[in-house]
Amino acid sequence: MRISTTVLESYRLYSTGDWMSFDDMVATATGKTQWTEKMLVGTAFEAAVNEVESDLEIQIDPVGVRRVRSLLPPLRTPQVKIVGQVAGHDIVGVADYLVGNEVRDLKCTHRAIDPERYASSLQWQTYLHLFESDKFWYDVVYVAKKKDTWTVRDIQSFSLWPYPAMAATLERWVNEYSNWYEKHISEDRPV
Repeated sequence: MRISTTVLESYRLYSTGDWMSFDDMVATATGKTQWTEKMLVGTAFEAAVNEVESDLEIQIDPVGVRRVRSLLPPLRTPQVKIVGQVAGHDIVGVADYLVGNEVRDLKCTHRAIDPERYASSLQWQTYLHLFESDKFWYDVVYVAKKKDTWTVRDIQSFSLWPYPAMAATLERWVNEYSNWYEKHISEDRPV
């Protein structure tokens, strides 16, 4: 089975709380997620950061991104795709940036930044495992909408490192997701 890191993390959130409904999880697992305005803002922000080298502020409105502020290192390799094995399954990920032997991920949130929320994620653990990296960074931008304009309210960067039981944790989640998928989604649907 081929599993994306995004789907695996969505499954963790689905199975550990009220993050999404069963139908939303099925839509995520089958690639039929309905895009929201907030998701589009995050995508627009990320695209803008990839095109801007200087430190500016961001404003996103219905027309698009006007200005961007990036805290990322200027020397970075963007959008690096990797496929690796975990528990006998292909796990696919696209790192936002590689900087040396470190992986960085740009996140856009619509609420106050909570590093603990990101520390629970399987995404950083999966990327550290797949890329055999020493450190993972989250670069998180909190944006809020006022009238028709999205503006940056806060920007924070924080890092995480591999830990001894990380591979076993990933294997457990991959196996659990695989079992859920086999039980709830027919074999002819894509992962």
